Formats: sequence, C-alpha cells, structure tokens
Amino acid sequence: MLRFFHKAPQGSLARWARRAALAAVVLGVAIAATGVGIYFYLGSDRFRDQARAYIEHNLSLQTGAEVSLGQFDWDLRAQHFHLENVTLRGSEPPEGPPLAFIQSIDAGINLRGLIEGRADLFELTIERPRILLLVDSEGRTNIPV
Repeated sequence: MLRFFHKAPQGSLARWARRAALAAVVLGVAIAATGVGIYFYLGSDRFRDQARAYIEHNLSLQTGAEVSLGQFDWDLRAQHFHLENVTLRGSEPPEGPPLAFIQSIDAGINLRGLIEGRADLFELTIERPRILLLVDSEGRTNIPV
C-alpha cells in the first residue's frame, strides 16, 4: 500500500508553528524598526542638508545658474516643502544683485510622483520674486546658457 500523505507527529507540527510565529514576530519587529529609523532620518539635520545640496545641484543643472538656498524645511505627512531665500546667479558681477532672488517658495508635492521621477505639484506659492536682467552694449545678458 502506497501512502501519499504522511501524518506528522503532533510535537513536530507544534514546534514548526512556534518557529513560524517567532519568525513572523521577528520580521514584523525588523520592518517596524526600519520604518521608525527612516522616519527619524527623514526628519534629521543630515537629511535636510543632503536634500538642500541635492536641490541646489539639480536647480543649477536645470537653469545653468549658480543656486543657493537659505533655508529648507519639509513636512513628510503633509507632503509640503518650504524654501527661503532662493538665489540664482548668472553672469552678473558677484558683488552686485543676483539674476533672481525669491524670498520663499511653498510647494505641495505628491511624493508618489517623486518616487516615479516626476514633480507632481498640487500647490505652489512663490513670494516676492525679484529678477534682474542685465544687457550689455553688445546684447549679452546675465542669463546663463
């Protein structure tokens, strides 16, 4: 007679169930700890400094201007970013006023869009922008090319 199913002894089944439950608890704790660590890292000064450098670098690449940010804050839950004292410098003299200065930018950004590599804004407020366009006698401007 052939047996296709073998009934496991009760002790080994209970031991397997305890091990599976323990593994599930350990995995759950590891996932929770990772989530808490990410949450605290995203609120840290180190992350804020890295994000500021990333924004400055990418704005410089996109505009061709030298970009500096005075302050950068964000609220992950509200998906809201706040930039202050945004300065863009073109080819104007460094001691003079910049090509553009924006006192503050508030942006609501869909984080899912950022993960997918696009900026999906649901709110944008730009306060007190100042733009200085210089044209010399030969028709050259301070706008970077």
